[in-house]
Amino acid sequence: VEFAFARQLGAAEQLVDAFGLWRGQATTAALDEYGWHVVSELPDDQAEQVWSPCIIAPAQVRAIGVWRFHVVATGGQRLQLMVQCLDLDGECLSSQSFECNQNQQLTLPFGTRGLRLGWCMTSSGSARVKQLLFGWFAKV
Repeated sequence: VEFAFARQLGAAEQLVDAFGLWRGQATTAALDEYGWHVVSELPDDQAEQVWSPCIIAPAQVRAIGVWRFHVVATGGQRLQLMVQCLDLDGECLSSQSFECNQNQQLTLPFGTRGLRLGWCMTSSGSARVKQLLFGWFAKV
C-alpha cells in the first residue's frame, strides 16, 4: 500500500489533490472558485460510487483511533462521503458512508493503516464541497 498526500486535508483544493483522478461514469467533478463542483447525470433513484485511487494515512486527517470530521457542502445533490479503512496489505477492514453537513465520527478498526475516500451520489443534480473540517463543527 502506497500512502499519498503528505499534507493535511481541509480546503476544497487540498481535498481534490488528495482524492486524485475522478473516475465517475455518470458524474463529473471540477474545482472552481466556489469549491469542488460535483455534477451527476444519473437517472432518478440510481446511485454511483466514485472511489479515490489514492490512499492516505489516518494521521494525515488527524484520525488516531477515532476520526471526528465534518464535510461542508452546498447544493441540492445528495452527496455522501465514503471511507474505507484498509490494513497494511490494502485489504478493506470496514467501509462506511457519511452525510455531509453533519458532525461525524468513525472508529477505526484495529489494524487500520490507510484510508480511501469516496463519494456517493444519488439521482441527478449538483453540489459543491467546500471543506473537510477535522473535529466537529459547532454553530455559535
